[in-house]
Amino acid sequence: MQQTTDKELEQKVIGMLTELLKLPAATIETEANLTADLGMDSIQFLDMLANLEEQFGFELDVDDMHPERFQSVQAIVHFLQGRE
Repeated sequence: MQQTTDKELEQKVIGMLTELLKLPAATIETEANLTADLGMDSIQFLDMLANLEEQFGFELDVDDMHPERFQSVQAIVHFLQGRE
């Protein structure tokens, strides 16, 4: 994965979430909890993980699948930056 800035990653993740959750990008704040604040359900969560793998070119290990790593856009960006 090439080096990407936090802002670029945020925009990519928000773009993916707008499609997945059918929400306008303006309503997705980087620190909002995906389940509690944005209404993501377990099926959408799994879809999101699959989309992340596809879009960013990696496979998640069982060790990576901690929900807190994916609880917000900010958390996802932090996780993705750690993979670069």
